[in-house]
Amino acid sequence: MSLLQLEEAKTLLGVTHAFDDARIQLLINSASSEVLSFLNREHDDQWDEETDQANPPDDVKLSVFLLVQAAYEGSVDDMGKIQSLMEHKLFRYRKGLSV
Repeated sequence: MSLLQLEEAKTLLGVTHAFDDARIQLLINSASSEVLSFLNREHDDQWDEETDQANPPDDVKLSVFLLVQAAYEGSVDDMGKIQSLMEHKLFRYRKGLSV
């Protein structure tokens, strides 16, 4: 399940050609899986009532995009920083956390 549409990712990446579409879609799928895993939602069919899978919150989309951008543009050195930012932005959306 993709949390970011191909055309959205291409726009944010500044990609105007179709040559890399398959590659970008693979990166989106991988990043979406990583985000869903962090959110403890990888096996959910539905988000909770306030969230719609077809239209995830902007923080979720941005987190997926940052992972896609790092992989697409080869900025692996920044992956730790991106991971921290992603976790910070997504923490409030995590499911099943109890104190």
